[in-house]
Amino acid sequence: MQSQEFTELLLSSSRHPVFVLDQNKIFLQSNFESYPDFAFLHRHGAKESIFNIEDGIWDTPEMRRLLEVKLPEEKIVQQFPVTVTANSKELKLIINAQQYLRTDGKKVFFLTIKNFTADIEKKSVLTEHQTQLLTAIQESTRCGVAIYQPVFSDQNSITDFDIIFSSAEVSGNFGLSPEQVIGQTCAAVYPGIFENGIFSKMVRCFENDTGEEFEIEVESSGKMIWLCGKIERTGDFLTIASSNCTDQKNESKAFSKNLSSLTDTNRKLEQVILKEFSKSFSSYKTGKSFFDFLLTEITEKTSVEYAIIAEIVYESKGEVMHGLSFVSDGKIEKPFDYAMQNSICEKTIANKTSTHLTDAKKLWTSVENLRDLNIDSYIGHPLKDPEGKIIGTICVFSKTPIVEVDYVISLLEIAAKRCEIELDRQRQEKLLAQKNFELQRQNSDLASFTYIASHDLQEPLRKIRMFNSRLLDKDGKNISEAGLAYIDSISSTADRMQKLINALLSYSSMDSDDLSKERTNLNTLLKEVMTMMDDIIEDKDVKIESENLPTLSLIPLQFQQLIYNILSNAVKYSKANQQCIIKISAEKETVERVKYWRIDISDNGIGFDMQYKDKIFEVFQRLHGKQEYAGTGVGLAICSKIVKNHHGLITASSELGVGSTFSIYIPEK
Repeated sequence: MQSQEFTELLLSSSRHPVFVLDQNKIFLQSNFESYPDFAFLHRHGAKESIFNIEDGIWDTPEMRRLLEVKLPEEKIVQQFPVTVTANSKELKLIINAQQYLRTDGKKVFFLTIKNFTADIEKKSVLTEHQTQLLTAIQESTRCGVAIYQPVFSDQNSITDFDIIFSSAEVSGNFGLSPEQVIGQTCAAVYPGIFENGIFSKMVRCFENDTGEEFEIEVESSGKMIWLCGKIERTGDFLTIASSNCTDQKNESKAFSKNLSSLTDTNRKLEQVILKEFSKSFSSYKTGKSFFDFLLTEITEKTSVEYAIIAEIVYESKGEVMHGLSFVSDGKIEKPFDYAMQNSICEKTIANKTSTHLTDAKKLWTSVENLRDLNIDSYIGHPLKDPEGKIIGTICVFSKTPIVEVDYVISLLEIAAKRCEIELDRQRQEKLLAQKNFELQRQNSDLASFTYIASHDLQEPLRKIRMFNSRLLDKDGKNISEAGLAYIDSISSTADRMQKLINALLSYSSMDSDDLSKERTNLNTLLKEVMTMMDDIIEDKDVKIESENLPTLSLIPLQFQQLIYNILSNAVKYSKANQQCIIKISAEKETVERVKYWRIDISDNGIGFDMQYKDKIFEVFQRLHGKQEYAGTGVGLAICSKIVKNHHGLITASSELGVGSTFSIYIPEK
């Protein structure tokens, strides 16, 4: 708590004006230092609200915020800016405020005020000497200079800038003289800065004391101009040095246009070179002959003495460049291998063109075949596979400096593409040869299996069935019922094994190339299949409905087997309490630009889950146990192979409890 004596001590000891207010903002007293600037306070005396004194000059948003919000909450407020107007004069003030509790329990506010209006006025006015100096500096440079002073709002934020100085270059960009802009605000003279981002840069520069640069296109007198410059803070001012860079911008645009035109010209030249190469290569051989011819063409067109194409191979001793072709002084020489390590090729395979245009001989000291060739310059380009992996290089060497470097590089880039195509072709050719070898091995294995199935496997089966039959004939009366059941199981198992072997033989025979295609009427072929199935059709009361079917180029025996297998499946998987109805139709359909005849065979059987629509065409794939439905699981696999032999397709669609449809696509021609 503070006494009256303490209050008097504070008032007398301060070198700045001090106001004392009570908790209701009633002016109580002030010190002697307040008279020069605030004598009007004393005309009103005490016991009056500070907000009502002198027509409310203290009733500003800043003062209310200070006295009603910040000071009651914080108790001490330092360096609070306030602006008031007294006797038609604007006063810029800084207030330090503190709240005390008196001995009688009442709150009082002490406001220590510093008036720095005079300091600002001194800074806001440039002397004639300073103006002349700025003008001289501006005239000695190609830049225009302007000085600005920020304008603050009641919330102490920058809302505008006053123009303190402007050289003729700055104002002249907008058809104005310095006299017309100095003393004005930016909002009045340059309103565009609030939209194009310059004002934001000015505020940021002043608040953060960091330099800002700009390059911007603005409108002036109905035309667009480019201005570029730099903004710097100097004390309480901003200095902007700027210039009209319209001519430079236009020159830059013209240069870019010319560069683009030159690029187009180079691209056209490259196409001409490529066309010449293509004509040369079109009738030439592949493999080494191709590489030899390619290097011969390059050395002739570039006047270099040496060229080499090499492929990276991996050996136990490290990466080796395996030569594919080498041309020396226009002659095709025997290609050679060399170690990649410590050679210039290490740079070339780093995914970019490598050049060494002088004294390149020292780069090949480790390569015996190139060491004594007096190589002075070198250009190499990497070769890549389709996945982008580096697989080799194409290089040229010369005894003299290579002059037309860009031309040579363009030529190598084009040649590299052709090399990459040929290397990929060779790689694919090797893969194809490996696949063919593997296919031949598999066919040989299949032939061996077929022989075993048709001879070695069937012979034990015949003996099992024969001895089983003899056992029943001789001792059948002496065998118990359980024993007879075992013998019957042996017979049925042997029969099932025989059917399985026959099915496998039938499946393997579908690959036969001996059978030729014939023009076959499907209506006739269907009748032949139905004749083969007479007993089944009659026994199961099967109804087959067929539309008129086309005549196609087929392998009759195979297609007969195909139709038989699908019809047999339809009968096998028919519903026990419902007549089996099979419908056959045909219509033309185009699939991936190929014209087919689509033959649909539909039934009203038990159907199957569509998740198995592909699995059912695989060998030994069954959706039901052998106790439920007889079969080997090979029938539909045979159908799939027959359709492939006819370059066609087979698909299945089904719905459980409703039925299935098998669609066979056979090429129209």
